[in-house]
Amino acid sequence: MKKFIILLIALIVTSTIGCKKDDPDPNGQLSMEDLVISPSFDFNNSLEYNVKVTLPKSVDYSIIRKRINFYDAPVENGGKLLFSGTSNDNGVFIGKLKIPAYLTEIYISSWAGSILYPLNNAVKSTFNIVEDSINPNFGTGYDTIPPPDSTAVEKSRFFNSFQASTWHAKSGNSFNNMITNGSFDDNVFETVPYWSSPLANPTVWNMDQTIAPYSGQYNDGGNNTFRNSYQGYSGYYYLYGGCEQAINVNPGDLITFNADIKSVPYQSNSYVYAYIYLIPFKQNGNPISYTCYRYYNPTENWVQKTVTVTMPSNAVTCRVLMWFNNRYSELFYDNIVVTGPTNDSDGDGVDDDEDDYPDDATRAYDVYYPNEDTYGTLAFEDNWPGLGDYDFNDLILDYNFHEVLNADNEVVDIYGKYSPRAAGASFINGFGFDMNAEPDDIASVSGLSLNSDLIILNANNTEAGQEKATIILFNDVFYLLPQSGGIGTNTNPNEPYVEPDTLTLTIHFDNPVLSSTLGTPPYNPFLFVNGERGREIHLPDHPPTSLADVSLFGTGADNSIPAEGRYYKTVTNLPWAMDNPEPFDYPIEKVQIINAYNYFASWAESAGSIHADWYFDDAGYRNDANVYEKPE
Repeated sequence: MKKFIILLIALIVTSTIGCKKDDPDPNGQLSMEDLVISPSFDFNNSLEYNVKVTLPKSVDYSIIRKRINFYDAPVENGGKLLFSGTSNDNGVFIGKLKIPAYLTEIYISSWAGSILYPLNNAVKSTFNIVEDSINPNFGTGYDTIPPPDSTAVEKSRFFNSFQASTWHAKSGNSFNNMITNGSFDDNVFETVPYWSSPLANPTVWNMDQTIAPYSGQYNDGGNNTFRNSYQGYSGYYYLYGGCEQAINVNPGDLITFNADIKSVPYQSNSYVYAYIYLIPFKQNGNPISYTCYRYYNPTENWVQKTVTVTMPSNAVTCRVLMWFNNRYSELFYDNIVVTGPTNDSDGDGVDDDEDDYPDDATRAYDVYYPNEDTYGTLAFEDNWPGLGDYDFNDLILDYNFHEVLNADNEVVDIYGKYSPRAAGASFINGFGFDMNAEPDDIASVSGLSLNSDLIILNANNTEAGQEKATIILFNDVFYLLPQSGGIGTNTNPNEPYVEPDTLTLTIHFDNPVLSSTLGTPPYNPFLFVNGERGREIHLPDHPPTSLADVSLFGTGADNSIPAEGRYYKTVTNLPWAMDNPEPFDYPIEKVQIINAYNYFASWAESAGSIHADWYFDDAGYRNDANVYEKPE
C-alpha cells in the first residue's frame, strides 16, 4: 500500500490506519463502487450443498459401512474426487459438499451404482450457502418381486432406473468372481424345468426349458455373450425365462451381482424386461427372499446393472439369476461378476478395498479440498473498515486441505498446505482460520510460522481465548514472503519476483468432529492487519472470532449488521475478501479486479447466476495486461 491517510470517523476514534493506494481508478476505468450488488450476494466462487444419498435397502448397514464418492465429472472422463463419505446404519449418507459454483452437475459413485446428478440452476442463482437434496436413491429399480413362475406372494415395488457401475475404491483391486463363465467364453449350459427346480449342475449356467431353444452363447462381433432371441418363438406375446447358477454363502455375507445388458429390437412394437436376481435359499432348498433389479427396454449400448443383498441368517446358498420377458428383440448379457464379502482387517465396518487405512480402525477415508491435485486461493483487501482499492492482492494465499475421516464421517486429522503467493501491501499482515470445534477437541497443531509474541497459544497450539478452535498460520506475511524492493511482494511486474514457499500444517484431533459440523475448507479464514490482532477481515457474511474488535463494525466503509448475520460488506455490498476453489491469477498493483477480468462485473451484478467461471483464463475472459504474471 503506497500511501495511507488517517481516517476521521465521526464520534469514534479507531486505531485503523488506512492502506489506501494511489487512486484506484487512475485511468477512468470501471469502478467497483459503480456495481449494483444484491445484499444477499457473498462473492463466493463455491457453493455448499447439504447432501443426502440413500443406498439400497437390501444391505444390512449395521454390520457394514459403504463408501460414497463425489466427483466433478464421471470418472471415465477424468473426474476429480471432491469428497468421500460413508453411510450410516440405515444406509444413508448425510453431509455437506462444497464445489465450484460453475459446475452444473456432479458424479456420485458407490459400489451399488453411480449417477450424474444435475445441479439446480435456480438454486445456484442465489449463490448463498444453499440447501439442495441430492438423493438419487441408489437402489432405484430394486424390487422384491419373485420371478413370474414362483408361487411366492411378496409384493413388488418399482422405481425409476439408474446407471450402476462396479465399485472398487482403489485402482488395481482384484476380486474373486464367485460364478463361472461370466464372460460366456465356454459354451456350457444345462437345462432345468423351471428356475426354482434343483439345478442339474449348480456350478454352470442352467437355462429353464422354455428359453433353452432360443438362448445360449452368441458371438457378438468377436465377443462371446449370452443371448436370448425372440426369433423362432411361436408365442404371440413374449418369451420369458431365466438362466442361473448357485453359489455357497454364509449368513451376513454381502453378495453383489453385476451384469452388462443390452438389447436390439427388430420390430417397432418390441419390448424387453431384463432382471438380475439374487435369491438366498435355505438348507431345505426353499427360497428365503427375492431381490432383483428390473431394467426396462435396455438400449443397444451396453449398460451395467447391479443388485446387492446381505444374506439372511438361514441362508446356505444363493441363486444368481438372469431373468427376462422378451418380445421381438434380441437380449444380451455379458461380464457377469458376483462378489462376496471382502476383508475388514481393522474392524471399522469399512471393507479393506474401500478403506484408505485398512489397518487403522480410527481412520477410513482421505478427503481433499479443492481436490488432491489443486490449490484454492484466498484474496484479501486489507484496508477494512476503510474502502479497499479492489485489486484483491493485499494477500494472495494458496491452500490445499487434506482431511482424514473415520468410518463415522468424523474428522480425525487435517493436513494443510499453504503458500502466501503475493502481498501487495505495506502492512505486516497475519492469517488464520477457525472451525466449528472446541479448542479442547484438538490434540495438537504444528506447522505454524509465528515470529513474535503477538499470538498467545494454548498448549495444543490453538489460539488462546477463543470459543472455537482457531489456528493462526502466520503473523507476518513478509517473514514468509520478503519484500524485494518497493512496497509489497509479487504484485508489480517491474519488481523482482520472490519464489513463495509452501508450508505444511498438521492438526490432530483428540475428539473427532463430524465433517458436516466442522465446516468445509478453508473453514472460516481471516486476515488480521498490521499487528492489530482484533482487526480481522473475513469473507463476506462470515462471523469474526472471539478476539475480533467488534467496535469496528459499522465504522468507515463497513456496513456489518451482526444481528442480521451480515458481516464484512460495504453499504453497496462489496467485500474485502474472496475465496476461489482454483488457483487465482490476481490483478497487478493499482488495477481493480473489474478491469482485469471482463466478466467479473456481470457475475457480481447477477449474484453469481452468470459467468460463474469468470476467473478462467479463456479467450475473452480477461485483460492480460492487467493480470500479474510471474516474470520470465
